[in-house]
Amino acid sequence: TADPKENQISSYFLDTTLGLARAAAAPDLESARQVLRELEQSTQRTARLSQQLLMLGRLDPQSSQGLDRTEVDLVDLTRDVGSTFAESFLDKGISFELREPAGPILVDVQQELMAEAIGNIFDNALRHTPDGGRVVIEFESTPATLRVFDSGRGVGQDEYDTIFERFVRGRGAIGVGSGLGLAIVGDVAALHGARALARSAGERGFCIEIVFGDSRPPQQR
Repeated sequence: TADPKENQISSYFLDTTLGLARAAAAPDLESARQVLRELEQSTQRTARLSQQLLMLGRLDPQSSQGLDRTEVDLVDLTRDVGSTFAESFLDKGISFELREPAGPILVDVQQELMAEAIGNIFDNALRHTPDGGRVVIEFESTPATLRVFDSGRGVGQDEYDTIFERFVRGRGAIGVGSGLGLAIVGDVAALHGARALARSAGERGFCIEIVFGDSRPPQQR
């Protein structure tokens, strides 16, 4: 059986090679520019795949005890990551609401890894929420929980667990993707003793959440 990772890489490089040939054979400058714009998108996808593969290489389940953890406010971290997606959500006319709790929610995490996981949840919402839709972020302190709701179509109940597997995309997945984004979310959560879950929230839309094991309030830590 072919390695999904090798298939992904081969596909992207093939797209690039064919695109260069199309650009060279373009009958006019505008046609060539169009092909080059498509090549730029392909290059960005290849760079993103490379970044994700490098991240997966760091997620060795045996290394969880050696994580350089820091106590951070989950709300602040989520806000910081969300700010990097604000323009993209605005471009699609998607309302982006972060509902802050009354106080901080402290979690012990490797900050870079958790930021990547949260970013992947936002990226997933961005990809699958229709223009003019909504994304809502909520928190819970006991246990410490991050929830991201979006108004996309979501996935079937039989896919709730499989979408966190590597190189797996939901049946209704939109556009081009590697099937690694939510897999990284699941792996990062597991490294921190947390759980990544997917579920339908009825009228509130589809929800991806990370539930942490340590739910103690800040004053009890």
